[in-house]
Amino acid sequence: MLDIPSLKEPFLVGSTFKFLKAPLEFCNKLVRQDEGIVTCRIGSSRVVVILNPDYIKYVLQDNHTNYKRTGTHKIISNFLGNGLLTSEGEFWKRQRKLIQPAFHWDYLKQMSIIMREESINFMDRLRKNETVLQERPVLFSTELMNTTFQIVLRTLIGGEKSRSYDEVAGSLDKVMTFFYYYTQQWIKFPIWFPIPSHYRYRKAKKKLDKWIYEIISDQKEKLSSSGSLLSLLLNVRDEETGEGMSDQQIHDEILTLVMAGHETTANALNWTIWLLAENQDKQDKLRREIIDTWDKSQDIPSLEGPEYLKHVINESLRLYPPAWIFGRQAISGDNIDGYIVPPKSYIIISPYILQRHPKYWENPDEFIPDRFENSTKKYHKYAFIPFGAGPHFCIGHRFAMIEMQILLMVLLKHFRFIPSKNTVIPDPFGTLKPKGGLFIKIRPLS
Repeated sequence: MLDIPSLKEPFLVGSTFKFLKAPLEFCNKLVRQDEGIVTCRIGSSRVVVILNPDYIKYVLQDNHTNYKRTGTHKIISNFLGNGLLTSEGEFWKRQRKLIQPAFHWDYLKQMSIIMREESINFMDRLRKNETVLQERPVLFSTELMNTTFQIVLRTLIGGEKSRSYDEVAGSLDKVMTFFYYYTQQWIKFPIWFPIPSHYRYRKAKKKLDKWIYEIISDQKEKLSSSGSLLSLLLNVRDEETGEGMSDQQIHDEILTLVMAGHETTANALNWTIWLLAENQDKQDKLRREIIDTWDKSQDIPSLEGPEYLKHVINESLRLYPPAWIFGRQAISGDNIDGYIVPPKSYIIISPYILQRHPKYWENPDEFIPDRFENSTKKYHKYAFIPFGAGPHFCIGHRFAMIEMQILLMVLLKHFRFIPSKNTVIPDPFGTLKPKGGLFIKIRPLS
């Protein structure tokens, strides 16, 4: 049996300050660890960082029952409740089974209609934007976030046009802003603590909760056959017990989908647009293939899109995975390929590190979409995990991929994206996003 190799670090503070000050730089240095597993101290805990795809497969798939979500998820549950992102055990299994039909292909095809409509609405807004028309850098990330949020709301509630956007967008923004602020604090005061930031959060969260319960209560009959996600949640029944979801459970799942669903997709698209702006030859190639597959009879993007589009998205997710780091905690002591993992050990897995590791990727820091052509033969399955892996694999990954494909097809057919002079710096706090937002020049095409 082997002890896990340890980083050379200061005795008292370990790697705490290095990780908190520059998480991505700290993680990039870890790829030098040849063993594929290393331990270091962050805060008061020793953590195990796994860099080997086979070891990751073992933790997330082969022996996943011994590795639960970490205490961070308990903090997240204060914001999202007990939804799929935070729940565990039998309750999680039940909820996942009940929600799974919402992400079947037939349902996604219905939702793609809304995605197309909102993508075209987004395109129309950009065409009328004065900053775009003057070819000055526009804060694209904000415009995009509004669109992905509208898509989530419309697929959730149904209807031609959601009237709820203005009502809830401000509250949601305040809740998410506080969430990222709160999770970064070394000392976390209780949510009820009487300080202004906590008060603003509680007020916004109360308004958000009220909105969710109102749409559940007021539209149960109205939405019973609407085909929306809420309709499915209201009508789904456990096969064994015949029980449906309580209003509390539906609330928690809606909140999870709204908060997690639109922001991660928007950030993934921000990185994709930026990479294409920086690589005009690849943008041109993708645009040609989009035009070739465009449904000219209806003047709408095809549902599938060209294969190269999927390669571009995957390569963007490889370089800049929104969920760039996550953790597990060992319930019992374990043995990973001879390395001793003590009970209650904290495990860190970072798609960002793994997907840029030179041992598993050729020219890992370069944007090369073609690496995903016939990709199953070229990389380890667990060396590419932007949506996680194992039983907790992201339930909405197909929804997100279709949404990204449709938005990119509409945008690239009608616009050329050009780099601005603004330096783009990754911000790793929360999801991985461009720090300060993405400013980019947009040139309308005839």
